[in-house]
Amino acid sequence: MIRSHWIYIATAVAYFLLRSIAYSQPVTAKVGVEQVVIHLNASAECPSNLLQLKDVATIRGTAKWAADLGSLTIAPSPQVGKPALWSRKDIELALERRGINLNSLKWEGGQQCRVVRSPNKAATNVMAAPLSTFPPDNGSYPWSNGLTTGGSEGAKSNAKQAQTSDEANHDRFTSAFLTPAMIAQAERIASTAIEKYLQTKTNSTIDYTIRPEISTELAPRLLQMRQIVGVDGGLPPWDGEQNFEFLLKGPTGEMVVPVKAMVELPELVVAAEKQLAKGRVLREEDLILIPMPRGSKESPDKCFTDVQELIGKELKRSMSTQQVVLRQDAGAPTLIHSGDAIKLEVIAGSLVVETNGKAIESGGLDDLIHVESLDNRKRLLARVTGERVVEVVSQGTSNQSFNKNNSRSFSKVSR
Repeated sequence: MIRSHWIYIATAVAYFLLRSIAYSQPVTAKVGVEQVVIHLNASAECPSNLLQLKDVATIRGTAKWAADLGSLTIAPSPQVGKPALWSRKDIELALERRGINLNSLKWEGGQQCRVVRSPNKAATNVMAAPLSTFPPDNGSYPWSNGLTTGGSEGAKSNAKQAQTSDEANHDRFTSAFLTPAMIAQAERIASTAIEKYLQTKTNSTIDYTIRPEISTELAPRLLQMRQIVGVDGGLPPWDGEQNFEFLLKGPTGEMVVPVKAMVELPELVVAAEKQLAKGRVLREEDLILIPMPRGSKESPDKCFTDVQELIGKELKRSMSTQQVVLRQDAGAPTLIHSGDAIKLEVIAGSLVVETNGKAIESGGLDDLIHVESLDNRKRLLARVTGERVVEVVSQGTSNQSFNKNNSRSFSKVSR
């Protein structure tokens, strides 16, 4: 009886031990998730056309996991002799696009890796230091979110891709690290090519405003001007939305790609046809329309855009040939010069008091100038209303400011 009792107790203890071991298995697998460690190297050499994770980092974990994770492709490798910098953030973005769960990876090392292309060197084997002896039972990996090919099949596929990378069709690939700065550079190069094409077609040196539409697929092909063999397309008068065609050099030969662009003609402004002296009253033959010079510090609203608007105005300063006439450079012809004897009119209600005065400043029609009354030598601010005639605009001025014996007052309805 006692013996059977102890057998029952031993059987119960064994049962509970087996149950505890069974429930502890998922915990061990969960610990494995946190034990995939990636150490980003400071520098790396890539032996093939495609850059893999094992080229830039040392991976620690179960050897099988490390091999499959290391064989994942990050991006096309840099050209020979042109090193590239890959940051940890960029690498994480590339891994996430390939279905990697970033929360299951632990990072060590620096924040970026300098990569150079070394086609003559053999590929470096991935370094793996096993940290766990409990691989997942389902054959998947702790760093996978279900979008990647799991198990040995994924490793074989990636290995096959690495072996055939030199024979890959480059037209299918877009750089995983295409930055806004690269797209901006491609737009500048495309804009320059279109502008040179338009200047050739119009036999002119007009500075067009060109805004090309460059897709992310096309941008990598336009990062250097020498990649563009020629430009065609567009329609006169070469303004508005235009459709062009670029003949580009590609890895498999030349190709034709469409490029859409918005083209705007530059603002036309009035400039001097020849050298003009200060004080000249402008005539139509003195002026021409030219495109707004590129890089000008003045905005078009400070310039004249109609020749007729300047005819009859007087230059306030001398002008050189094809110099843009600013609005401050020309005004109404001078009706009064400094030192001229003038007629001074002071308006007080319905009365106009007239007296003689002297101009202290020069001015044209409606200009405000300082004058002096000859009666009491008082300086006043006046508005030019005609040739050698001014009207006092100073507030508080009345006919008491003048000697009434030398002036005459009268009612004046209109002049």
